[in-house]
Amino acid sequence: MTAEDFELQRQQAVQAALGSLANSSNDELKLETGNNHIRILPRLNADGTRNFQFWNTVSVHWGVGPQKRAIACSRQFGKPCVLCEHLQQLRAAGNVEQADSMRAKDTHLIGVSPTADPNTTKYVRCAATVMEGILKYANDPNWGCPSDPESGYPINISKSGSGQKGTKYQVQAAPNKGPIDAALLSSLPDLTGVFPDMSPEETRALLFGSTQQVPAPNLGTTEGAPSLSTVTPPPLVASALPQIPVASAPPQIPVASAPPAIPVASAPAAIPSAPPPPPSASVVGVTGTENQQILQTQAPPFEVPS
Repeated sequence: MTAEDFELQRQQAVQAALGSLANSSNDELKLETGNNHIRILPRLNADGTRNFQFWNTVSVHWGVGPQKRAIACSRQFGKPCVLCEHLQQLRAAGNVEQADSMRAKDTHLIGVSPTADPNTTKYVRCAATVMEGILKYANDPNWGCPSDPESGYPINISKSGSGQKGTKYQVQAAPNKGPIDAALLSSLPDLTGVFPDMSPEETRALLFGSTQQVPAPNLGTTEGAPSLSTVTPPPLVASALPQIPVASAPPQIPVASAPPAIPVASAPAAIPSAPPPPPSASVVGVTGTENQQILQTQAPPFEVPS
């Protein structure tokens, strides 16, 4: 894959991911400060039968990437999650606060019809306190299920304050029970498509931003792949990623020195051979006494080596 092909696929992934989020956000009813009167709608199964659970709980990562997107955690779909792996890297680098801000949290979705616009269907993202208040009514036999097509009832969600810790909600049911308009039942919102299961490429595109380079995935082959000089990793915040410690070289194991050479006994000095015996000392015409005198004066002295 060339650098140009990779960039083209990255841009297509960004557009697809943004398109999925844009389509779902158009169907959202955001709770405003004050009263929010709604009628909760039922959920239908694929065969058209009513689902006993009128809500859908999704594990969502919040504040992802430069555009602060909300992306479903892939682990709930039985797959590895790119974002969870990224958060592990942030924590390893000491960026615990940044990692916690993007950790996956359960989000409760319900289909509704706003009382102010009863001919439309939307979905609402409910905080845990809102969902708890609705379920308390649903569990009360005097009220029953608020999403019942025949005997359901309106709900008012009152919102006050601001900020993650300063926002407060109150849930109150209205006693006027009645059937839901049949036209609304034919256009129920798809709660499973609000936070779709995105591919790793789409998730990386939103994580690193639509205008930044995204590190190329390992394709298992280097043939035709862009070099490091053509694919630039995204400029992240300092210390956003952990410094991976390089394993130090193992200690040098001392090699046993060679044993000292055992001196080899030198060969004994050659013992000089005895000189050849002196030539016969008999001289013709010389007497024995004279011959002995000649031997004493002519024969070299013979010394036995020590």
